[in-house]
Amino acid sequence: MRFQPRLAEARTNSKVLSKTSDKIETIQRKLGQSVQKRGARVDVPAGIVTTTSQEKQQKLTKLLMKVNIQNSVGPVHVVMSPENTVGKLIKAAIEIYVKEKRRPLLPSSDFRCYELHYSQFSLEILKAEQKLLNLESRSFFLCPKPNCRINLSLKNKAKSTEKLPFILAKFMDLLIQIVINLSSFWPKCHPQ
Repeated sequence: MRFQPRLAEARTNSKVLSKTSDKIETIQRKLGQSVQKRGARVDVPAGIVTTTSQEKQQKLTKLLMKVNIQNSVGPVHVVMSPENTVGKLIKAAIEIYVKEKRRPLLPSSDFRCYELHYSQFSLEILKAEQKLLNLESRSFFLCPKPNCRINLSLKNKAKSTEKLPFILAKFMDLLIQIVINLSSFWPKCHPQ
């Protein structure tokens, strides 16, 4: 024969109830302000009420940003204040990339030669003055500017290396002329 389980009966201890109600009454008398919380009325000092509402309105102190740099394997993680700007984020990401000695090496460590996008497929360039708190994302793509002074100087270096054989040939001709002139001049100065 099987017994059916009995439901637990709620029993209250009259002594415990009277002690808690006495405590609540004494607290209510000592404190001037009362707050209703989850259906029960509890007295709380005024200072505590204002601090709890301030805790709910906490501000962000730091943001974790992921910056993918063009041709790099993984993102650079940057922790910054939300009051900082996009320009400072670019500068910090480049500094971390160079400090960690990541590959490939950057053509320049000048942050002004780079632009920040939401992704590598986004054409929208983020302005350097924008605050990080106002951005739509925490993940970005960093690439060099196409018309940057450093990129132009790299192109000029490539052009100068094309002229290098011609310059070396001219230099060799000059050295040969100096040697010929010295060889004709040497016997006159130092007779044997």
